[in-house]
Amino acid sequence: MSRIVKKPEIRRREIVEISKILFQENGYEQTSVEHIINAAKIAKGTFYYYFKTKKDVLDEVVMTIFESMHTLIESIAQSTALAVPEKISQIFIGSEKKSILNSNVMESIHKIENRELQENLNILYIEKIIPLIALIFNQGYTEGLWTREISVQKMQIILGGSQFILDSGLFTWTINQRRAFFPEIQSLLESTVGAAPGTFDSTFNNLT
Repeated sequence: MSRIVKKPEIRRREIVEISKILFQENGYEQTSVEHIINAAKIAKGTFYYYFKTKKDVLDEVVMTIFESMHTLIESIAQSTALAVPEKISQIFIGSEKKSILNSNVMESIHKIENRELQENLNILYIEKIIPLIALIFNQGYTEGLWTREISVQKMQIILGGSQFILDSGLFTWTINQRRAFFPEIQSLLESTVGAAPGTFDSTFNNLT
């Protein structure tokens, strides 16, 4: 039987997808290059043709997760079927968002050796996703749900700063310490857009 030859981009994508499954099921640290090679049914040389190290695979896996998150937030922002409060709820506490981010893969990026990857993700979040969130809040202004628009820059300061404090991995907050930030972030958003206090309770009371 002749060997199946696949286009390089297809083979590379397959290795990434198989690695993603293994990282999610077993954890990044517990998954070896040998595990990936066996699961992908490829030669060791094939793996190293596409990736120098397992860390390089992790970088690409995490970027596919970010792309999934970006696609989700973009679809929520552009939806004509969802009301603004539901959009805000979905981008912060929605089940689809949680299913994308709650994985063994994302836990691994907080390790010191993956600091560069974490920083790159923070940049992408600030540059690509936060503007979509600002768009949703400004839809609320247009519809008269609150009294002020919010600039992308202000939203980047509020949510980008929150991301750094809560999810950069630099701080070892307890659950209660994390939760103490939520009402402050909520109050800052409400006052910035001119929303009545408690407008975003249904979202921020359910953050974890």
